[in-house]
Amino acid sequence: RGEPEQALDCYREDLEISRNLDNPVGSGHPEHHMGEALLALGQHDEAMKHLRRGLELFSAVNDRVNQAHAHLAMARAWAQRAARRRRRVLLQDRDALHHLWHARNLIEPLNRPELTSHCDVTEALVLAARRDIEPAMARYRAGLAVLERQGDIASATPPPFALGRQP
Repeated sequence: RGEPEQALDCYREDLEISRNLDNPVGSGHPEHHMGEALLALGQHDEAMKHLRRGLELFSAVNDRVNQAHAHLAMARAWAQRAARRRRRVLLQDRDALHHLWHARNLIEPLNRPELTSHCDVTEALVLAARRDIEPAMARYRAGLAVLERQGDIASATPPPFALGRQP
């Protein structure tokens, strides 16, 4: 949401500050957010590098919530990459589902419905990338219902391809 190019500049600055302070844990957030911004710009390979690095940093301090968010972002990256190539790529499906599985396992013990709904919305994106539109819509609606109750509807808005439309 917003202007990904401008956000990237801010995240680069934030990352530089964290590195100058020798704060590897603090670098997780700007790495993750840079990955999200790059993903919004369609730069999947570069996005995945930053998302992986953020995931590594969150894992090092056992930050389960941010690990889950990083896994969900990686799942979206793999799903978007496959969808934009307009073909089903089994390896990318496997990678997307792998990250989705990790996110669900991290979130389940936390008993946080809003995080579970983010898993549902992300699973909808993975299913849509596979052209499984009916199950994708059902999963999206389930996640959306929880997010509506939580007042977090903006985070559930999928990219156009998610519902079978071309970008």
